[in-house]
Amino acid sequence: HRLIRRQRQMCIRDRKDTLLTSELSEYVVYKHLSISPDGNRLAFSTAHLDGIWEIWTLDLNSGTTFQVTSEDSDWHPVWSPDGEWIMFNRGYLLYIIKANGKDLTQVTHSDHIDQYPSWLP
Repeated sequence: HRLIRRQRQMCIRDRKDTLLTSELSEYVVYKHLSISPDGNRLAFSTAHLDGIWEIWTLDLNSGTTFQVTSEDSDWHPVWSPDGEWIMFNRGYLLYIIKANGKDLTQVTHSDHIDQYPSWLP
């Protein structure tokens, strides 16, 4: 899949060049794309004009979006191997949350910078 920014639309094309579009007009940056293990959902970071970062998902079959987090510095989402959880950075600490936005849990508690999360199979 590739992500294209066009005047207030997020456009995603699959390998067959089928266009999926989702309106998220108040966002200007879409980054850190992560495809779910079953290939049906995309997790991504969005940035507001004022610098607020959030995690969203996009259902690639229906084109519907879901806001997973609403804090000020959530970025770099990565799906768990079973597709139920998303690990991400909140600032420079790692958190996990269910893909439905519930059960937020802080994973790291260090003074070090933790970034670019990944799951072990």
